[in-house]
Amino acid sequence: MQRSETAGQVRGQDLRLDLRPPVRLDFWALLLAVGIVAGTVAPPLGVALLLASFIICAGVAVRKDLVANEWRTMALLGPLFVAGGVGIAFLHATAFDPLLEFAAIEPGEVVVVGNVVSPPVPTKVGQRADVRIEHLWYEDKEVLRGGGIQVYANDMRAGVGDRVQLNGDLKRPETKEEGFDYGRYLQTRGISGVVYAKGVWPADEERGWVGEVHRRTDAALGNGLRPREQAVVRGMVLGDSSRLPEEVEEAFQRRGITHVLAISGQHVAVLAAMIFVVLRLFAVPMLFRNPATLGLMWLYIFIAGAPPSALRAGVVATFVLAAPLFGRQLSPVH
Repeated sequence: MQRSETAGQVRGQDLRLDLRPPVRLDFWALLLAVGIVAGTVAPPLGVALLLASFIICAGVAVRKDLVANEWRTMALLGPLFVAGGVGIAFLHATAFDPLLEFAAIEPGEVVVVGNVVSPPVPTKVGQRADVRIEHLWYEDKEVLRGGGIQVYANDMRAGVGDRVQLNGDLKRPETKEEGFDYGRYLQTRGISGVVYAKGVWPADEERGWVGEVHRRTDAALGNGLRPREQAVVRGMVLGDSSRLPEEVEEAFQRRGITHVLAISGQHVAVLAAMIFVVLRLFAVPMLFRNPATLGLMWLYIFIAGAPPSALRAGVVATFVLAAPLFGRQLSPVH
């Protein structure tokens, strides 16, 4: 009897979490993100990942030497993070979206007033931008408020933050070639419909300040440059290749460097690294070097029109550069 109680106490002690240093929780964000992606793209895969995390957790609970001691807490808490990611994906997929249901019936022409939330980018049919809806009218009646749409227009002279009015046909996103579900991809970005606009014009005299900075920079880049050079500079700085001559665009494509003409997180990372290294070479103290790098980096992001990819990279770089200022240690995994 006494032996069984002693064995039970030992097992109870083995199951208790040792929160004394060192404890590694580096992969919690990765597990959460993997759960969200798996639950969104392939729900059965999300369930399989959840079961696998429970099996690993059970194995670590039974055998203390299965993983290194500093990773034991991470293994035991793994199912919690995976379940959180899958749960977020499930709630997002099952949430009722009135705009998606309305777009599915393809009602025809609608009138929309909303705010531009992404810089217009050139496409084969004009320009494309994302708009958050404030009001949506159909047959002279307001039927919806809220939601997001992707707008295609021949001419869209608007920037991020501008309040615009547009009219055009509302449709549900079509499935692209090779079975790619473009509509589902847009839903992960909060976009529930596509509008092929016949016209887009400002709803207010005041413009969004991000869009205004973008427009002023666009105008300034043309000073003192020939049209061909101006088009290349606009593409590399602002990500707008709409004015590139056809032969220049083909030259970029042949050399496989068209990515330099689209603003991405890579642009932000390279710029931040260059500023940081230059300031370090001049022996600028970290207390001033990191804030200066952040300030110049965010200035460029807003000049470029604050595209989502640049914003994501900016947020990550902010955490990385701000961590030493607050005495926080950076993990190589992140």
